[in-house]
Amino acid sequence: MFQFSNLSKYRSALMGIGILGVMLAHYLSWAKIASIIPTAFFRPFTGLVFTEGFLLLSGLGLYYSWQKDSNTKSFYKKRIYRLFIPYMLISFAFIVYSTIISSSTLLESTLRLLTLKFWVFGNDSMWYISVSLALYLAFPFIYRFLFSGKMSPHVKCLVLVTLWISLCYAIHNLFADYYKSVELGFPKIWMFFLGMLLGKYAYSNTKTSKAHIVLFGCIFVMAVLSNLSDNDFIKPFADCLLRLVTIPIVCVLFNITQKWNGFFHKILSWFGKYSLELYIIHLLTYESIKFSYQFFNSIPYTSYSRIGATISIFVAISSCSFVHDGINRLLKRQLV
Repeated sequence: MFQFSNLSKYRSALMGIGILGVMLAHYLSWAKIASIIPTAFFRPFTGLVFTEGFLLLSGLGLYYSWQKDSNTKSFYKKRIYRLFIPYMLISFAFIVYSTIISSSTLLESTLRLLTLKFWVFGNDSMWYISVSLALYLAFPFIYRFLFSGKMSPHVKCLVLVTLWISLCYAIHNLFADYYKSVELGFPKIWMFFLGMLLGKYAYSNTKTSKAHIVLFGCIFVMAVLSNLSDNDFIKPFADCLLRLVTIPIVCVLFNITQKWNGFFHKILSWFGKYSLELYIIHLLTYESIKFSYQFFNSIPYTSYSRIGATISIFVAISSCSFVHDGINRLLKRQLV
C-alpha cells in the first residue's frame, strides 16, 4: 500500500526517473527517430514523474529542509548556492557562445543568465530553473500561509490551488499571447503547493486512510477524463493530475520490489542526485550544437540533430558528477 513517507524515502529515485524521462522525451523530440524505430513504448516512461513531478518533489523536499532549519536567511543562502550559482556557473560559457553565434540579444542573454528570460520573453529551455528559483524565493511566505493559524492546511492548500488555477484562467483569457509564452511552466506551479502539503504528511508519517484512497480514485478518474479533452487550457493541468496518479503507483512498485531492486534503486538515485546538472548540461549542450549547424551544414539537418541529441545526453551523463563535485568544492566555505 502507498504510504506518504515513501515520497521522502524514494524521493531521490523518483527524481532519477524524472530526469531520465525528461532527457528521453527531449531526445525523442530532437532526434526525430519515430520514423526509424517505434517510440510509443518509451513515452509512458517519460510521463511517470516528469517536470510536474519535479515541482511536487521540490515542494516536499523544501518542507523537510525547513523542518531542519527554519531560519529564512539560511534558507535563502542555501538555495542560492545550491541552485542559482551552480546554474550560472554551468550556463555562463554556453550562453556566451550561443549569444555570439545566434541572434540572441545581450539583454536576452543577460536575463537568461539571471533566470529571468522566461518571465519576460516566455518559454525557453531553462523555464524549469526560472520557475523553481521563483518558488524557492516564495517558499517561506507560502509555508507561513499554509501551516500557521487555525485554518486547516488542507483547506488553505485547496484555496491556494484554486486561486492559482483561476489566475491561470484569467491570464489565458485576458492576455492570451503572454499565457501561451509561459504555458510550459505557469500551469504546473500548483504542484509545488501540493508537494509542500504532502511533505507535511510524509514528515509526520501520516497513515493512508480510506478517505485518501477515495481521493486518489477521484484524481484517477479526473486524470483520465481530462486527458481525453482537447481543450488547450485543460491539457497542462491534466498532465499534473496524471503525475498525481503515476508517482504513488511508482512508490508502491518500489515497495513491492524492494527486496531485489537495490541495484536498480541505486542507479535511479544516482541520476536523481545529479538531476540539476543533467538537466542544465544536456539542454545547453544540444542548444550549442544546434546553433553550430551553420559550420556543418553539409550534413543533413536531421542527421545532425540526431548526432547532437546523442552527444548532449552523453556529455551530460559523463560530466554531471564532476561538475557537481567541482561546484560543491568551490562553494564549500559559503555553504558552511
